[in-house]
Amino acid sequence: ASTSSDAEAPYALAGKITVMAPMPLNPVLTGAKAAFEADHPDVEVLISYGHVPALLAQLEEGVPGDLLVTPDQNTMGQAADASLLAGSPAALAQSPMALVVPASNPGDVSDVSSLADEGLTIVTCAVALPCGQPAERLAENDGLSVAVDSQEPGGSPAIVTKAATGEIDLGVVYAVDIKAGGDDVAQISIDDDLAVSSQVTGSLLAEAQATDIAK
Repeated sequence: ASTSSDAEAPYALAGKITVMAPMPLNPVLTGAKAAFEADHPDVEVLISYGHVPALLAQLEEGVPGDLLVTPDQNTMGQAADASLLAGSPAALAQSPMALVVPASNPGDVSDVSSLADEGLTIVTCAVALPCGQPAERLAENDGLSVAVDSQEPGGSPAIVTKAATGEIDLGVVYAVDIKAGGDDVAQISIDDDLAVSSQVTGSLLAEAQATDIAK
């Protein structure tokens, strides 16, 4: 006769899973990895971080992965269009946008209306990136004509770095990225009725090997 634990053993999760995700989700996924591995001691979670366009290119080239996590629905849609997914994506979280300025706030930014100030050096994400389109929606919500000086191809983390070094007066970024700027940057609050966010989504990849763990 087998014990209860013996009977359950064959159904325990075991093995490795590779999660493909952009670097801005590192704080969230690091916590998720630790919690999942604590619940499933025989599973090793490997997270492969990269710039969103590069991640999609890697997957199209056949780089192995089990689970894709994206910071927005549009990126997940691109993965679906490229036949990289298995099943339907699931919504995991919301990633709000925020305004970042140098700690001294040289542009005297107080709210989103400063996005229309042509006297400020303002940077948003490149439209092709996940953080680019929410910035546009933020302006639309307040009826602003945003005086953007440049669109940053390096995305939200690069904008935070430019604010930290004083290269810009104002940037639109993912709120989660601002912490990396430490005491060199400050966050300007956005009114709740104007706030925008991206939906973080996850999906099993078509070429996944660790399907049970991924699900």
